[in-house]
Amino acid sequence: MFPPPPEPLRFVLVSSTQSRKSKVNMVVILATSLLSGLVVLVTCVAYFLKKIKKRRKGGTNFSNEKSNESNEDLNIPLFEFGTIKAATNYFRDENVLGKGGFGTVYNVILRSYNG
Repeated sequence: MFPPPPEPLRFVLVSSTQSRKSKVNMVVILATSLLSGLVVLVTCVAYFLKKIKKRRKGGTNFSNEKSNESNEDLNIPLFEFGTIKAATNYFRDENVLGKGGFGTVYNVILRSYNG
C-alpha cells in the first residue's frame, strides 16, 4: 500500500585539492571573462569618441546652416557659364593651374568686367 521508503542521502566529500583547483579554475574563467568584456567596452568607447571628435572637427555642413547674409551682401561677382568658358579658352589644358579640392583650377582672362 505505501511506497518503499527513500534511500538515505549520501554525501561525498571532495578533497581539498580538488576544491582548490575548481576555485582556481573559476577565478581564471571569471578574470578572463571580465578582461575580455573590459577590452570590448574600451574599444567601443574609443571608437565612438573618435567618431564624435571627427564629426566635430570636420563635420560642419554649411549648406544646412542658415546665414543672415545674402549673396548680394557678400559682393561676390557671379558669371555666366559662357563667360567662364570663353575666359578659360574653352577649358584648354594649357590654362590649367592645378587641381584643388573642388576640382581643376584654371587661369582666366576676362576681357572686361564692370562689377
